[in-house]
Formats: sequence, structure tokens, C-alpha cells
Amino acid sequence: MTHATQTSVWAFPRRSNYDQTYGTSADRAGLASAQDRIKADAQAMKRYRRQLSEYQKRLAAHQQGSKDNSAQLPNESAPILPRKTAGVEDETLVRHATSRDEYEQSIGYPLDGEGAVRPVRAGDTPTGLPATLRQYQPL
Repeated sequence: MTHATQTSVWAFPRRSNYDQTYGTSADRAGLASAQDRIKADAQAMKRYRRQLSEYQKRLAAHQQGSKDNSAQLPNESAPILPRKTAGVEDETLVRHATSRDEYEQSIGYPLDGEGAVRPVRAGDTPTGLPATLRQYQPL
């Protein structure tokens, strides 16, 4: 490949192992709960925006009625921004799964437009060769 393209290529001298490119078995097992956390976060944010909008309307009416732009609502404070329950890893796994699902629906194959969830690893064979990525240069 390096000779044909006249560019350097990084590759494993051994066979490549793609078994975790769509995530580990633990990643795939935890996908449903990650999706649930993301959905719950979206619903909590939607609820928060609605509460904030209603609060701001009541506050504006109160300030206009009292003719004081710095007046606050008595016995009421602004709603608190909800704390996210989904982490970056959850968002990453769901984004990858969504990409694969969309391609599965459109072309019949679960391609991942986001790339690999986990990196390609060196395989077990042929033995005797290093299990690390190596850079190959064109001659």
C-alpha cells in the first residue's frame, strides 16, 4: 500500500483484530442504559427550559407591576439547571450506535460513520512479529 500510494502507512505486522471496533461486550451491554440516561437528561432539560420560561414570565410581570427592574419574586427562586446523568462515554456509545442504525436502515449494513468506538488491535498471529503499530514508508 505504501508503494502504490507513495505515502507512509501505519499498520500492525500481525493480522488486525477488529473485535472491539463497535465497542466491547460491556459497551454493547450498557448501551440501553446509556440511551436511557441520555433520554432522561433530554427530558430534564426540556422540563427545566419550560420552568425557566414560566419563571421569567412571572418575574417580568412582577417587576413590571412593582416598577422595579431588580425586584425578585417573593419566596421563589429561579429553577436550577438539572445535573446530567449521562457521561461523555454514554454520549459517544449512543452516537456510534445511532450512526450504525441509520446506515443499517438506509443501506442494509451497520457502518459507523463516527469511526471505531475502540481502536483496532494487533491479532495473535503470526507469532514472532511485534504486536505494535509500525510505520511503513514507500521505497
